[in-house]
Amino acid sequence: MEGASGTPITTLEQWGRERQRLRSEFAHWVYRKMSPPPDNLRAMVTGTRGDGGVTVREVRLEFEPDHRGILHVHLFIPDGKAPFPVFLTNQPRTSSWIKLAIRRGYSAYIYDATDPIFGATDDCDTFIDLYPDYDFACIARFLEAPAQMCGVCCTYPSPPGFQPSAPFESPLVRCMGVA
Repeated sequence: MEGASGTPITTLEQWGRERQRLRSEFAHWVYRKMSPPPDNLRAMVTGTRGDGGVTVREVRLEFEPDHRGILHVHLFIPDGKAPFPVFLTNQPRTSSWIKLAIRRGYSAYIYDATDPIFGATDDCDTFIDLYPDYDFACIARFLEAPAQMCGVCCTYPSPPGFQPSAPFESPLVRCMGVA
């Protein structure tokens, strides 16, 4: 492999520098500058129901100025002994991916951030006005939404009645799309 200057990459130190350069380029051209984590995130369970061996919790996340940032999250938690691994997606709740994950013993956490052309709700469209100093093209918004969702699972105390089926214990919170 060669670096940007055409120099061969032969050491871990060189690879570390090149990897950082590639990540910066990817950020610049694909998802731009991301917002910092909110310091006033709150979560509220707005509904709970059973659905054929699965508990479905509807959660509303609110954040940023006057809690105008809103992200709806739908937690599908299978009956049984937790913790369960988590399948995180913005696919509609009728997606075969959700059903497959649950059949395999996963929880499915769905966040409402997707292209409305598919008939789903896009809560992250409002992020454009909430964060005027950030370039929120679709990909950036679709990455920001699960980062907000993971933030509530990793950083903030759970609201009454809200117990994630499995804790997020990875550095996923701010870097959802970049390995």
